[in-house]
Amino acid sequence: MKKMTLFLICALMIFSCHTPDPMIIDSPVVVKDTIFDLKWKVNLASPYREIVVSRYVQVYKNWYITTGDKGDPGLVLYAFDINTGEKVWEWHHSGKVKDYIRTMRIKDHILVMDTGPGLIAMDLDSRAILWEINHYETVSGYGVPLNIIGDYAYKYLSKGNFNYPDEAFLLRFKVNTGAVDTVYSVPEEGIWAPQLSGPSIWVDPMSKDSIIIFVNSRGNINKSPQDSPTDLYAVNLRTKQLVWKQTSFCEVSTSMHFQPVIYGDDVLVGGDWSIYSYDIPTGKLNWRRTFDKLKPFGSFNNTQHLLVDDYQPHLEEIDTAAS
Repeated sequence: MKKMTLFLICALMIFSCHTPDPMIIDSPVVVKDTIFDLKWKVNLASPYREIVVSRYVQVYKNWYITTGDKGDPGLVLYAFDINTGEKVWEWHHSGKVKDYIRTMRIKDHILVMDTGPGLIAMDLDSRAILWEINHYETVSGYGVPLNIIGDYAYKYLSKGNFNYPDEAFLLRFKVNTGAVDTVYSVPEEGIWAPQLSGPSIWVDPMSKDSIIIFVNSRGNINKSPQDSPTDLYAVNLRTKQLVWKQTSFCEVSTSMHFQPVIYGDDVLVGGDWSIYSYDIPTGKLNWRRTFDKLKPFGSFNNTQHLLVDDYQPHLEEIDTAAS
């Protein structure tokens, strides 16, 4: 009996230690996302180097046009077939405008290239240079934005010390000829140096005058952006006279890379964790929407996507950017 009991105990121990065969589970079927299916890729330099300002690429006809990098001799453009990735043409410039291309914009068949203190306009159909302007010897600083509105390209340049310019000039250049004139100039104010954004334009329905609107984010190398106020300007483009100015409409610095946004008779600007709407004919504040929960880690510093075509989004849909 004892032997039988011992046998049963041993048998139970053996069977309890048996590991059952694993279950075989079929792998899930993965459906490939083809929204971002890679069609082609190409290295623009060998050995590989960073290609500057590639976010400013332009598309003309079936060409994907991008720039060379800082190490390339002279100014360089590459055009690739957007369907195959094959290089269609390559362009090198060795004229009076030097440096590298920071921004590009297209108006009809004309490509305007901004190197900071210099501008070049190219006829893309013939790849002939229409005009080039070099401000190296007359300016100390230059803004990043280059905007084309109508038949003109707008940008700003400054004079004086690079870190503390005496005056900033908003200029416009006729796209097809390069003819230039000064729209408006903003001098230093006490300890504050001028830093201008790209402009937006509103047409007065009564007088038909164009009102150009831009931001001056006043700067001082000894002050943080949180302690640097921002102004909003409206200038009559025909008379070159100031229509109104909102001084220190927000108490912090805001981004100069994007122009104010026009919607109907209102102009929208972002800054200090708020979105502002001003009535353009009078310069009076329509409304201000604050987003206190973003403080102190974020602010509205990109107004490029506040509006899309004629659609006015709810404020909750407006993007915020960390700063």
